Amino acid sequence: MCYFVPMRTKRTIKRAASGAGLWLLAATLIFCWSTRALAAGIQGDLDFTLKNLDSKEVQLSSYLGKPIILVFWATFCPTCKEEIPYLVEFYKENKKSDLVFLSLAMDKKAPEKIKEFTERNGIHYPVLTADSKTARKWGVRAIPAAFMIDRRGEITHRLSGLNMTVDMKRYLDEIMAK
Repeated sequence: MCYFVPMRTKRTIKRAASGAGLWLLAATLIFCWSTRALAAGIQGDLDFTLKNLDSKEVQLSSYLGKPIILVFWATFCPTCKEEIPYLVEFYKENKKSDLVFLSLAMDKKAPEKIKEFTERNGIHYPVLTADSKTARKWGVRAIPAAFMIDRRGEITHRLSGLNMTVDMKRYLDEIMAK
């Protein structure tokens, strides 16, 4: 939002600055509320079973009691590709904690092709193969999308788009503590 500020007096500038500050504060509060509101409306199936890239079954409910981050993505998604280096870094920073980090590849490709992609891109976090049915259950309409789940199994935040990892870092302490 842009404001035109006539340069007449210092008082006019101070008023404009305080108005811009209020708008920024309001936008921040709305954003924080909206990630929680979006998360509250999700009916994610916490008991799904998917296969990893080695065809072994992974059941999400077996991780309940631990903080969980689920990331929906695809190899054909340009925004997902841009986010991968940041997700790899985030995973490295947190892999020694009890945080469970699972990525769900929404590709129709064979697991071998997805595995080649992960190796080429330095992805060492767990990758599961998912389909549009799983995404719909989680309310995913666009990728990349991520869900942060606390130790009680409650979805606390829904994140999407580029720079999700910035928000993951911001909310990580919250899901680790509960």
